[in-house]
Amino acid sequence: MAEQNVPVESDQSDEPTDHGDDREPAAPEVSSPKLDHLQQTIDDAKDAAKSALSDQPDV
Repeated sequence: MAEQNVPVESDQSDEPTDHGDDREPAAPEVSSPKLDHLQQTIDDAKDAAKSALSDQPDV
């Protein structure tokens, strides 16, 4: 017999689902200057970490 999609639980369940109309709305657009500032902060932190690691003598 062909494989059938049989739901394990009833679709009429009161349990919230991860899909459907109850999903949270998409996050509002973050203002570009704020986003750019955060990205720059992340980049600066990465650069600082890399330079700190590269300054360590090889053991």
